[in-house]
Amino acid sequence: MFRPSIQKTRILVFLALINIVVYYFVSSSVVTFKSSDYELKIASSEKMENALNVLKKYGRKYPFLSRDPFDTRLVFLNTETSPLLTDIGKYEAKSTVLKPNFSALIIDHFSKAGLSKGDTVAISMTGSMPGANIAVLMACEVMGLEYVSISSLGASSWGATDMNLSWPKMEKILFDNKITNKVSDKFTYGGGADYLKRGTRYRKIYGGDSKRQSLDSLMISLYPDKNLNDLFILHGLSIDEVLNDTTGSILKTSIDKRISFYEKSCSNGTLSCYDAYVNIGGGVASFGYKGKNKLKDNYGFVKAKDVLDVLPPFEKRSSVMVKFADSNIPLINITEIEKLIKGSDIGYFNSFISDELDQIGNGKWDREGFKWSQDLSGTPEIFFDLNNNGTWDDNEEYLDQDGLLDIGKGNLYNTKMFNMLVVWLGLVICLGSTIYIGFISYNQISRQMRSYDPNS
Repeated sequence: MFRPSIQKTRILVFLALINIVVYYFVSSSVVTFKSSDYELKIASSEKMENALNVLKKYGRKYPFLSRDPFDTRLVFLNTETSPLLTDIGKYEAKSTVLKPNFSALIIDHFSKAGLSKGDTVAISMTGSMPGANIAVLMACEVMGLEYVSISSLGASSWGATDMNLSWPKMEKILFDNKITNKVSDKFTYGGGADYLKRGTRYRKIYGGDSKRQSLDSLMISLYPDKNLNDLFILHGLSIDEVLNDTTGSILKTSIDKRISFYEKSCSNGTLSCYDAYVNIGGGVASFGYKGKNKLKDNYGFVKAKDVLDVLPPFEKRSSVMVKFADSNIPLINITEIEKLIKGSDIGYFNSFISDELDQIGNGKWDREGFKWSQDLSGTPEIFFDLNNNGTWDDNEEYLDQDGLLDIGKGNLYNTKMFNMLVVWLGLVICLGSTIYIGFISYNQISRQMRSYDPNS
């Protein structure tokens, strides 16, 4: 019985084998390239690591390894009596941003905003996330960006709530050790109304006049040659002014003064000289009243138009973000940390924790007691060791376990792509072999039809 080649079992098996072999070579042709801004990311992360090591000398070791598993000493005990405490925060976020690789992520968002050496950015920092502050400052330093910064002293829980190591103190330590070129240009109390105003319900324990006085004393100790009116954006309101503020006038005044200071710090007296506005944390002056929830899906690099689409106009509900957006200045919003790091190899603190970590000598995680069974210092990396040589290579999948030692590894620094020459060659071989067999079969069928005698 006549059968063309394309119907013969051995030919079909041959084609299948060709496709399998080609698939194997194509799938194995992954090439690793250094990502854009590789050198800047390395420099920024190393600079942040150095900053953390310097600050660690001034921190305290609290009796809870589980909240600060990498012993940075910059995840602070939730002390309700601290004058710096303003609200409830997430320790997972506070721990995550203390990874030096987080500064490499900031470089990514700076690049998305089109920032380059010599550009000027306005920064709003917070005591709530000192790690994020440091990451942003290190990125600015290595990229050669000019910056004008305003820092809030107040901090949500697990942030810089220790009066002996507040964010202004950390900043000054970094400056004195020549890790940064400057400290914040101005400060605010932060918290309620950006003035440490006492709140209602559970917020009654935060803020108040006595705690503002404590923060005044703190700032005088750090800057004995300056007066408080020069240090603070807004200072010296009477107790009656604070207690009787029911219309949000204090917050509006703080917002207006922040904007005015940013404008005065520009060479042309407007916001137009800034190339980006960098917000860290959920400060009410930056977002405006109830603005944080409206912008919760806009994190990292955000176009000015997207800010204006979400937040009310400045005339209806003022905020620093909207004022910058009105001047067509993009936002780099360092909030929603778990979402911000998604897609990168920076693991959200404890999200990847496995009960099996003890198998590689890292100690075991006690989920009920929420602690490590042993010290994790010197934790090795986790990666798929394809070569079985005990070291991470560029073509091996990598998981950032500690974030403190693994600078230069992972997808923040390296991009994996198929070798397109091999891909195209494989496509040619697969299609060519199929077309070739099809062509032969067509000729065989044509010859058979010409020789076929229906009367025979």
